Amino acid sequence: MIRFETEIVRGGDYVPDENGGLLLADYTNAILQDLARAVDTDRGSFYPDKRFGGFDADGVQAVPTALYAAARARQALYYLGGIYVEAVEENNGSLILHLIINKEKRQVEITL
Repeated sequence: MIRFETEIVRGGDYVPDENGGLLLADYTNAILQDLARAVDTDRGSFYPDKRFGGFDADGVQAVPTALYAAARARQALYYLGGIYVEAVEENNGSLILHLIINKEKRQVEITL
């Protein structure tokens, strides 16, 4: 079995262990650490990938509303078999959800 470990980083610094080395995280904890870093990073501040980060420098949601709504709709409907959120689009103050319900394409409009 291959064991994946990486250093734990808090506040931008490596965390030392009691023996003078560095604390290590297992694979799952490393993923959680990376997710927290992505959400906490100002969007556009990471020079190799300007799309990295959760919010812009003013604290505004960096993900477009339609994409955020699609994620929330998929989360809300995940337990219902045969219903899938294909896409979401914004249209003059409303969201149009494009759904597939038992292999039939349908739409529902939500007024914001």
